[in-house]
Amino acid sequence: MTRPTTTGKAQDLITFTRSTTGTYLGSDGLLKSAAIDEARIEYDASGNCLGLLVEEARTNLLPQSIANANWGKIGVSITENFATAPDESSTAYKISETTANSIHYAQQTNIQFTSGITYTESLIAKAGTNSVVQLLGTSGIFGSLAWANFDLSDGTIGSKGAEANAAIKPLGNGWYRCSLTMTATVNGSASAGFIILAPNKTYPRAPSYQGNSDNHIYAWGIQTEAGSFPTSYIPTSGSAVTRAADVASLAVSEFGYNQDQGTIVAQATSFYLGQNRETVISTADSSSNLGVYVGKTAGGGDIDALYAGEGGSNTYFSLGVITEDTSYKFAFAIKTDDFAGSKDGGAVVTDTSGTQRTNITDLGIGSRKNAGNRLNGHIKSIQYYPLRLSNAQLQALTI
Repeated sequence: MTRPTTTGKAQDLITFTRSTTGTYLGSDGLLKSAAIDEARIEYDASGNCLGLLVEEARTNLLPQSIANANWGKIGVSITENFATAPDESSTAYKISETTANSIHYAQQTNIQFTSGITYTESLIAKAGTNSVVQLLGTSGIFGSLAWANFDLSDGTIGSKGAEANAAIKPLGNGWYRCSLTMTATVNGSASAGFIILAPNKTYPRAPSYQGNSDNHIYAWGIQTEAGSFPTSYIPTSGSAVTRAADVASLAVSEFGYNQDQGTIVAQATSFYLGQNRETVISTADSSSNLGVYVGKTAGGGDIDALYAGEGGSNTYFSLGVITEDTSYKFAFAIKTDDFAGSKDGGAVVTDTSGTQRTNITDLGIGSRKNAGNRLNGHIKSIQYYPLRLSNAQLQALTI
């Protein structure tokens, strides 16, 4: 298995844990399942390596992620095990319109929602004779403006409600993952996992029209999770399932860490920028006291560097602006009274007023020791130098 790169032998000594299985897109374009404690090296639909996938824990609240007889159906018929799914199994299903003059949809029932919590629904789907699918949140929980149309022929978003944050991502072989993020306005148990057919992507919410039994799409995994962005697909088959968080770390004794000075270079991608403390790289001592940290320190688009002195005072400085789902590369030099960093070859940012911890024991990869703060993204490469490199070198290494 290809691993994110590190200097020297450290790539073979990373400790990785996850107490459940987890899915990811492999280099062959197939959706795969990683075993417990197996790292997920993910690729995009074009076969480009994205790097080590690091995610927080999430739960698929829907009891059936693949169609079965327990789904509610209005104006549609479902043919199970009809087509080849993204994991190369034969479990993809066909959703066809009936000839009824009605709304045409499938759903699951009795899902519990909490007011004020943001949820994301996602569906893996492919165009058939029909190329449009609509996702929505039930109006009694999310209001009437949480919906969006997705065009499965060209990977675009059509009409959508004002309260919806929608995205569509190619998975290869004509499959797309469509997602809809929305916030509950009341507590309650309601239907969820709506898969709604529409004649074209300009149709309104839950359209009613005369169906044609020849019209259909193909679908596979559906997921509803509490969170402001979709995470990797979590299969279910009768009850909700939780995927545990990814945890990766490396003991600094394994790669000759210099307690007095050094430079860390990394390349990463973040799914979502609205969260706090999304960590790319961190260091800590044996008591989990933070040494240095590079990641997002607050909601927004900056990637920040932080160093924590022996007395516990923290100093932050921004390395620059990042964008969701866009790769960025940074170098962070560590030395008392001589900290510096650069992102994507940009101007070097410096700070000459702080001390560093000199009893570091652990390097956190995509999280902070005993504090969580998962990256929720990919780490493509990590390099470590036991010297405070020059400002010119920091820039050159991040181009």
